[in-house]
Amino acid sequence: MYNYRYINLEDPIYQQVLELRYNEFFKRYSTSRDIVIDEDENIAIHLVCTENSNLIGYCRLVLKDNIAYLSQIVVDEKYRCKGIGRKLINTNEHKAKDLGAAEIRLNAKVELLDFYKKLGYTSVGDVFPSKKTGLPHQTLMKKVG
Repeated sequence: MYNYRYINLEDPIYQQVLELRYNEFFKRYSTSRDIVIDEDENIAIHLVCTENSNLIGYCRLVLKDNIAYLSQIVVDEKYRCKGIGRKLINTNEHKAKDLGAAEIRLNAKVELLDFYKKLGYTSVGDVFPSKKTGLPHQTLMKKVG
């Protein structure tokens, strides 16, 4: 059974979060591990999904003004297509609404656009290269409520 919970940066599983994010997003580009931590890390709300105390998924939420930003959404490759990503996003959507957000935004790799559109997100603007990896991304948004 999967367990979803919010953690802080002192939680022992946070180190697994950093490792999963680095391995899934940046390792193949031979970038420094420091790339995982950015200016939003300390103000973010960190949601994890675990199974038997092993991290299998993660989604970060940052609220700025009335806009909630989801980022670093990742599910361990062995656990994909089991609804974990959807549950992480839905859980953070409810949290964003509780915090007073009017809309949610995220930047998605273009090959994942269909996944997010099935969850009610719409494209905003043009495709652009990610600042960290150069991979094509697009901003998506969804109204809250």
